[in-house]
Amino acid sequence: MFRWTPVVNLVCASLFGIPAREADEALKSVELQQAATADAGKVEFFEAKIRPVLVAHCYACHATDAKDVKGGLLLDSRQGMLVGGDSGTVLVPGVPDASLLLEALRHEGLEMPPDRKLSDAVIADFWAWIGAGAADPRQGKQAPTKRTIDIEHGREFWCFRPIQRPSISATAGTWATTDIDRLIVAQQLAMSHDIAKLGRATEASPEILIRRLTFVLTGLPPTLQEQETFANAWENNPQTAMEATVDRLLASPHFGERWGRHWLDVARFSESTGGGRSLMLPDAWRFRDYVIRAFNTDKPFEQLVREHLAGDLMPSSSDTEHDARVIGVGYLMLGAINYEEQDKEQLRMDVVDEQIDSMGRTFLGMTLGCCRCHDHKFDPIPTTDYYALAGIFRSTKSLLPNNVSDFVTAPLRVGYDQSAMKVWVARDMELEQQIAALKPALPRDSLSQHLKALEATHIEHRKSKPVQPTAMCVRDEETPSDWHVHLRGEIRNLGAMVPRGFLSVATPVTRSSMVSTSGALSSSGRLELAEWVASPSNPLTARVYVNRVWMHVMGEGIVRTPDNFGETGERPTHPELLDYLADSFVTEDAWSTKKLVRRLCLTSAFRMVSHVSRESAKMDPENRSLSRGFRRRLDAESIRDALLQISGSLDLSLQSGCTIPNLSTYDNEFHHDEHPLYCRSVYVPSFRNTMLDVFEVFDVANPNVVTGKRTNSLRPAQSLYMLNSPFVMDQAERAAAMLLKSSSFHPGELSRRIQDVWRICLGRKASAAELTASLQIIGKEPDSERAWSTLWHSLFASVDFRYVD
Repeated sequence: MFRWTPVVNLVCASLFGIPAREADEALKSVELQQAATADAGKVEFFEAKIRPVLVAHCYACHATDAKDVKGGLLLDSRQGMLVGGDSGTVLVPGVPDASLLLEALRHEGLEMPPDRKLSDAVIADFWAWIGAGAADPRQGKQAPTKRTIDIEHGREFWCFRPIQRPSISATAGTWATTDIDRLIVAQQLAMSHDIAKLGRATEASPEILIRRLTFVLTGLPPTLQEQETFANAWENNPQTAMEATVDRLLASPHFGERWGRHWLDVARFSESTGGGRSLMLPDAWRFRDYVIRAFNTDKPFEQLVREHLAGDLMPSSSDTEHDARVIGVGYLMLGAINYEEQDKEQLRMDVVDEQIDSMGRTFLGMTLGCCRCHDHKFDPIPTTDYYALAGIFRSTKSLLPNNVSDFVTAPLRVGYDQSAMKVWVARDMELEQQIAALKPALPRDSLSQHLKALEATHIEHRKSKPVQPTAMCVRDEETPSDWHVHLRGEIRNLGAMVPRGFLSVATPVTRSSMVSTSGALSSSGRLELAEWVASPSNPLTARVYVNRVWMHVMGEGIVRTPDNFGETGERPTHPELLDYLADSFVTEDAWSTKKLVRRLCLTSAFRMVSHVSRESAKMDPENRSLSRGFRRRLDAESIRDALLQISGSLDLSLQSGCTIPNLSTYDNEFHHDEHPLYCRSVYVPSFRNTMLDVFEVFDVANPNVVTGKRTNSLRPAQSLYMLNSPFVMDQAERAAAMLLKSSSFHPGELSRRIQDVWRICLGRKASAAELTASLQIIGKEPDSERAWSTLWHSLFASVDFRYVD
């Protein structure tokens, strides 16, 4: 543009008689008019070509009056476009190729609008508009403010505060008999006067308690003998009866099968991969057995945590301990991953993301997956914390190069005969030497035949090589390293490098959240991560775990979203009780699951009936005051196992090992119907693409995700299954046949036998009306297998069979 100078002022004044100042102002006026004309053209272009597209295709999700603003991005004002959303600014005026908006319109990475790509002409208009400076007259709307994470403020949220043991007030004159009971009473008093008046529901009968205890601790119904033993002991001393029964059930191998199944839900256990063509995991059963043994031997939970995250890096004092730790870290390999993903860098980050998200939900009760693309929208977790963890898991090898169908494995030491291998190797070398010595003499016919015989022998010998057992495992990369933030979560859009570390908000202020503060780290950082997660100073781990245990014992969690302790999860109904349990679990029980379970089962709270009175239903319909017990539906495994046990078909001898040999040969073609099994349900092969009907109908855990709390649906299909399933009918027929073979009936014993059937099935005697109806079913055919089968089937199909009071 022409530049006005003092010399020019003088020339103009002399030539045109215009004073210098007026000449200057005149020129400025001309410049403004020219600029206004140019801007008007740009605004006109915006109004004609840009605004209509934004209104038609963007405002529904990205305007201030949108029902749900997506990605924190507003496109109905210039300020909103410049500020951007969760993925950063979307508009760089004058630089189209640096503008995320144009990238999204081109469907390069982000795809906007998501349903279809706009025409090339429209995209060209946006390119021209941005290149010309992105003129936009839309003013006056409040520019959105980007949320910043305040770690110090975040530490004030309830779950990030240090665990503090509460003071326990005396509760004389109440029903409380333990500190746990006293804390419940104190919370009731703090809720409201009306809630406090509810007090405690009446104590459950011995019939209810033995059934409740046996299902809670073993997942099986009590036998007639167990019911009678408990009832007799209860008459003498109820507390002694409870203690003896709890101790007996905790010592049973069925405890580990039941509580191991709970943990397998959280560990997203399956024996096949997810996505695409599902691949079999032939060694996954070792992890299942490891978990069951861990609960039966009462492995301290903090040790379980360490073995799940870094077992391969921990020292071992014996071959047995080595194998357990190598198998335990298989936890990191169990995720549902589409291993057929062709973009290998995408696959690598998908594996890392799954490991981070699962680790967060399993041990910390935190949802971390969204931080892959942006700071957490609700919890004080920045995306840099996510990539601090990603550096740890990217430094961990889970896949073998160039062969995604093979996974990293580790050799096991127990059950492997090293002497037999030495003998095999010696014989193999001997045969190789004999063959090598004969080859120079090939012209002799006799030697040629002898050579062929030796080679055939060598081939057969190779087939007999002792197989060394292996376990699914991970191992550190040869060159561990920190990693970059992925801008907007895109694998090739790398930002700043982030040191490997942990969640800042859950790390005490006296400790660094980085894995190493002294520079280079020669390992992945998994061992340090395991120590951080299992540390008594971690405010999350103990709280999350004791809440899981409380839920399985009592029927509902103190935090009713057991996998989410964050802002979007529920708050604890009894925060002081939760802290008491977490503190005593760590400091008194030394992370012992069995001691914690025993502590809970021996409370007065555990012995409350689940009946809902009219007052309780009105004042506390969800039982948040814990003024009564919880009626709970049996899970799918307990329903199946109970049917098999009652019919005499349950095979309790199978307590470990590979259930289906040569599992890898089935790939996607495994059908449960072709492999009928009568073992406990925890040993039935678990696949992501197929399951038993009873599991599907009764809401078995989804193995694709961490499942701390199963869905508890109520559907007609469940009643129909119990009425029409060939499996259920078969168990009824087997139960009838077993009953008739074991007893000879006299007319006076018929009622007693019917009562036995009710007690075996439902844990209680039939009422007078129920007994009359049962006698009508049996009729005048007390020796009829068909009649008794009908009675068994009727009870199996009843609501009371699949619920525990």
